[in-house]
Amino acid sequence: MPLLFWIWRRQASRRGEPDDIAKIGMGAWIAAASNLILVIAIIASGGAPVHPIVPFLYSAGLGISFLYYWPTLLALVSRAAPAKVNATLMGLVFMSLFISNNLIGWIGGFYEKMRPAEFWAMHAAIAAGGGLLVVLFGRCLSRALQPA
Repeated sequence: MPLLFWIWRRQASRRGEPDDIAKIGMGAWIAAASNLILVIAIIASGGAPVHPIVPFLYSAGLGISFLYYWPTLLALVSRAAPAKVNATLMGLVFMSLFISNNLIGWIGGFYEKMRPAEFWAMHAAIAAGGGLLVVLFGRCLSRALQPA
């Protein structure tokens, strides 16, 4: 987290810090890339075990992606939500985490039914879908969330 704060502070000093929606989108793309690391390593290994650094890189990438989108989303909702419904909307954000973690558990059930490369490619596609939504709707959302 301190490294990301340093990067964002540095970007802000140069007026190049991405807005909150862009950070959330970047988190989605980093998650997709992290899953693709596994896919590429699995395919390249040809059925042999992957090098131990690969799961480390995957986990580090997912950790960074989470730091890009989760604190940013919490700050965005707490700042943009009207005061009367702020706590309710914050609760909904945490509810979305609960629902997504349950979906992750359900999706994990496919691990034994799919080949590993397909399983992780599915995860990459899900994350890329989030990134694509930000590409398609990010500007409109950013404008809508700007203070009046």
